[in-house]
Amino acid sequence: MCIRDSPELDFLPYDSSQLSAVSYQMIERLRALATLALYRGSDKPPLIVTSALAIMSKTIPRRDFVAACHILKPGIAAEPLELLRRWQSLGYEVEDVVEVPGQMSKRGGIIDVFPPCSQLPVRIEFFGNQIESMRCFDTESQRSTNSVSSLIVTPAREFIPSADSSEVVAGSVLDYLGSDAWLVLDDLQGIELAVTRLSEEAQELRAAKMGKGELPEDFPSPYLTWEELESQMKERHRLALLSAVSYQLSATSN
Repeated sequence: MCIRDSPELDFLPYDSSQLSAVSYQMIERLRALATLALYRGSDKPPLIVTSALAIMSKTIPRRDFVAACHILKPGIAAEPLELLRRWQSLGYEVEDVVEVPGQMSKRGGIIDVFPPCSQLPVRIEFFGNQIESMRCFDTESQRSTNSVSSLIVTPAREFIPSADSSEVVAGSVLDYLGSDAWLVLDDLQGIELAVTRLSEEAQELRAAKMGKGELPEDFPSPYLTWEELESQMKERHRLALLSAVSYQLSATSN
């Protein structure tokens, strides 16, 4: 079984200066999204562990995530500069040396890229507009290691322009769940309280920034409300676990 952690983002809502920053939390979230988006029924089902704040945070819609994913293999035709432009639109950043997920670089007929869903970056060698070979490489020594037969390139940011629009469209991680998926909720009442409190705090911060002219009036919220989240959860198979306090209160009332 593949177990992934989908953590909370490590910056405040409405802090646009941090949206382009690469962080451990963002990479882990993208890996969790890739695991769900690329899951096939014949595979072992994945287990995603997350929190109230992480699940209420809006993300790239599943349809856009899946549409952005593509596979590269040795022998296929691919124009290097076109690949770089495509990856840049998916959130990849051009660097001199690729060291962390979400980065790419080009040196002559060689492109290095580090998709968030990969454990190691991959060095792609071209012969004209054809991929000649692909090898993993070590980020410290920058030396190539094992050859790879295929590479899945996934988005490097949670928010990218929609395929049919220049606007950024937001979705929910719950959109990535298949019809046979199960939600295991540890203390549903506690989740509701946490989501409601965080939504109120975010709205207060939003109002304060609008009052200072730091946000336009139509700027969207980065979070789902409890009503929106609850509506999506009701459409899924659910197993709600009681907290120790809730269990004691239930036992006492009976």
